Amino acid sequence: MHFDLALAVAGLLVGFTVGLTGLGGGALMTPILPGVYLGARISSRARDGVIRPALAVILLASGLKLLDLGTPRLVVVMVAVVLLAVPLWGALDAISLPRHAWCAANVSRRTVVGVQSAGAPFGIGFVAALVYFGLLRPKLIAREPCP
Repeated sequence: MHFDLALAVAGLLVGFTVGLTGLGGGALMTPILPGVYLGARISSRARDGVIRPALAVILLASGLKLLDLGTPRLVVVMVAVVLLAVPLWGALDAISLPRHAWCAANVSRRTVVGVQSAGAPFGIGFVAALVYFGLLRPKLIAREPCP
């Protein structure tokens, strides 16, 4: 990961924390510094596939907070966004994988995409997306083309 992305993550975490807590300036920032240090260390070692969605969630939450959305509503909105976005991201990712990978894994792409997409509004898609990203996708990427 590049230094600029790690610095952006650290800056966003500080800004998000200060924005949510209403803190500002001087001595009140001191307790945040260990979190910034740890955030920078972790984000510099994490994969971009983890960091970029986390940045998107933080930016969305920060923007909603700037629009004076109350904390309870912000939590509800962010949970809903994550529960809908993860399965849709999984469905789009599944569509992008080549047909031969699905053939070699003997898995129906239509079923995987359908369960994630149709189940997204009900929470089923979120669970299906976690299964897809955790178990199925690594196998699909490792597969050789069908004969």
